[in-house]
Amino acid sequence: PTGRHKTEAQGSSHHEEGNRSHKEEEKRKARAKAEGVKLEEMVTLSILKGARNTGAVKKMLHAPTLKLYVIKEIPLINREVHALFKEWISAWQITQEETNNRLCNVYGAFWNVPEGHVSVVVEYMNGGSLENLLESTGALPEVCLQELTIKLLQCVKDVHGKMRVQHGCIIPSQVVFDQKGNVKLSLGIAHRLNLYKKHTADPYFANPNAYR
Repeated sequence: PTGRHKTEAQGSSHHEEGNRSHKEEEKRKARAKAEGVKLEEMVTLSILKGARNTGAVKKMLHAPTLKLYVIKEIPLINREVHALFKEWISAWQITQEETNNRLCNVYGAFWNVPEGHVSVVVEYMNGGSLENLLESTGALPEVCLQELTIKLLQCVKDVHGKMRVQHGCIIPSQVVFDQKGNVKLSLGIAHRLNLYKKHTADPYFANPNAYR
């Protein structure tokens, strides 16, 4: 009996590993497919946010797949800022692959030289942000804050531990949800852009690879 139970447990373990591998492969295929998205295939549905210094945030429909995305258009002032920002995006994408789906997925970035901005393609979080939630409901119950804090700390740990760089923009607008209530941390683009514009002297803040 002991041997049989051991064999059954091993079989169950292999089955679970197979399921995880299958799910990871499906996610990889979805990301690979998303990375093939072209800007000319996008249809603007609405402007979620717009600012002169940090660019527009648009809700977009990818016409061939009918999938929703968010595109953030970020103005870049010079080549140095361009290079630093590109490095940050690359580091974020590498880290999102290593986390348990706690960081907002970035599917690609389109560098528009004539227009002087970059269009970052990000997953659409249909539950809105913590900022939206606070504006509609006001103060949250303590039990909600406790659960949210735990999940948010896990997100921050991914950035600070795996990217080895400070996120620097833990504010309600950067905490986003899906309709199931799952919490993710967004990129903090406006804060990152401001750092690069100021050409900060702190390498640990400006350079995602500074600790490596």
